[in-house]
Amino acid sequence: MRCEEVRRILETDYLDGRQDSIERGQVEEHLKFCRDCRQYFKDLESVSASVSSLKEDPPPFIWENIKKDISSKDTFNFRDFSILWDGFLRGLKQRKKAVVVASLLIFFGLISIGVYTYKEMRYAQVEEYLEEELQFLDVLSDDESFENFLVGEGLFS
Repeated sequence: MRCEEVRRILETDYLDGRQDSIERGQVEEHLKFCRDCRQYFKDLESVSASVSSLKEDPPPFIWENIKKDISSKDTFNFRDFSILWDGFLRGLKQRKKAVVVASLLIFFGLISIGVYTYKEMRYAQVEEYLEEELQFLDVLSDDESFENFLVGEGLFS
């Protein structure tokens, strides 16, 4: 295992014993040979022991202040909204050039796609028309078919 992986496991699961036995064995094997990770683990243990020794609950007034702060945030404050909106507009003005350039790129990109599509469509129409004309010319090249065509058009009886 790499040091980064071992340290992530040490920070999240190892002290609590929440990893599987294979992973725990890999971490312990790494700690045998890596002095830096071993020191990191000792530091984590000392911090964990210090934090777990703090068993005092915070004073009740702290919870009351937290509840007041949360309940005051539930109401809509137009002033907060206007500050956010002003900041948004200020940022938009600063990015105005970038927005204009990006808009122009998108616009010309869409135009070029439209022109390309139109050309492809026109090419397909011209190709279809030419195929029909070639078929018609093939029909006219045969004398009997040509007479049938003229009779069908009422030009020859």
